[in-house]
Amino acid sequence: MLFQSPASLAWGIVGGLTAPVFNQRQLKAGYNISKAGAYTAFYHYQQTVVNSYQEVATAMNAVDNQQKTYQLKRREVDMLKQAVSTANILYSTGYASYLEVITAQKSVLEAELALVNTRRGVYRGLVSLYRALGGS
Repeated sequence: MLFQSPASLAWGIVGGLTAPVFNQRQLKAGYNISKAGAYTAFYHYQQTVVNSYQEVATAMNAVDNQQKTYQLKRREVDMLKQAVSTANILYSTGYASYLEVITAQKSVLEAELALVNTRRGVYRGLVSLYRALGGS
């Protein structure tokens, strides 16, 4: 009676025990697919970490370079301002023409504009660094 009826308990147990044997290839394929998906996710994670580090390092270097440039430009502006005062002294004593004074003043204005642009570059670099660190 245990084996005569298809709905009997014995057929259910035998079917439950033999199903993994017959579905072995399908189970292995599912396992391999999930394993490959895990490796893919891990590699994507590693790539994201490397890209993030690279963005932060690049932004920090850009900020550092811009700040160094800003310091040099500020020293240039200070030197050119001294050149203007020297040109004024030379003009007042008659050793230079007024054109030399105007040229020195023009150089100061151009250097100050470059200083402002450099400062803007520093701020842009800081914004890029903030974004690379996860800011929005």
